[in-house]
Amino acid sequence: MDLVSRMTSGVASPGPPQGGTWEDTKRRLIDAASLNKLYDLDRQSVGSDWWYSATREEAALLLANLMDGVARGRSLVFSGDMPEDFTFLLRYGVGARNELDTGAGTFTKDLISAGMATVALALTPEELQEVWQELVRLKPSFYPETFAPVDTGTQMWHTPSIEYDLVVRLGGREIHLYWDDSSGAARPEAVSLRTLFGRIQTMIEVKPAYQALPPASGGYA
Repeated sequence: MDLVSRMTSGVASPGPPQGGTWEDTKRRLIDAASLNKLYDLDRQSVGSDWWYSATREEAALLLANLMDGVARGRSLVFSGDMPEDFTFLLRYGVGARNELDTGAGTFTKDLISAGMATVALALTPEELQEVWQELVRLKPSFYPETFAPVDTGTQMWHTPSIEYDLVVRLGGREIHLYWDDSSGAARPEAVSLRTLFGRIQTMIEVKPAYQALPPASGGYA
């Protein structure tokens, strides 16, 4: 049984909203039975950093987000071997203007005041496999489409902020995750996601095609 089926078995689905919004649907899902069912799952088998640090209330919201994703066709299964049709698009940097598209085999660099430059650039099968395995561990379906982690302790805000915009494509479907990392959140799910994006950036920057691109001109205030 896949993860979503395990998490939702025995929990009545409210179906499409009737005279309400999807937020109303989510609120109806957050009852004691659903919350306890989710929170008592084996954390090792779920395996997400988000889940390890979740409070009971956040866990309930996770169930609601997953059910919302199933209803919208957004939920994808990240497990096992890398599918042949797995591709992703990652935009990152100030304004998320740098872009790697593994489906198109291209990379676009933000040259700031000098505009944009696009080249052919492909990750190796080994690099794609590394990214896939990390996605299996992180389980992007657990994250909301707009990720906005909040630490309970002191936060340091960064200006200009680094933004990330990830689209994972699989089986003719896709999942989208956007994150404005202005707070430098230190929660485990934020650190793991930031580490993955940094690793992908390193993969890009060692490629000869990237190194042949002109340098950026100017800067961001």
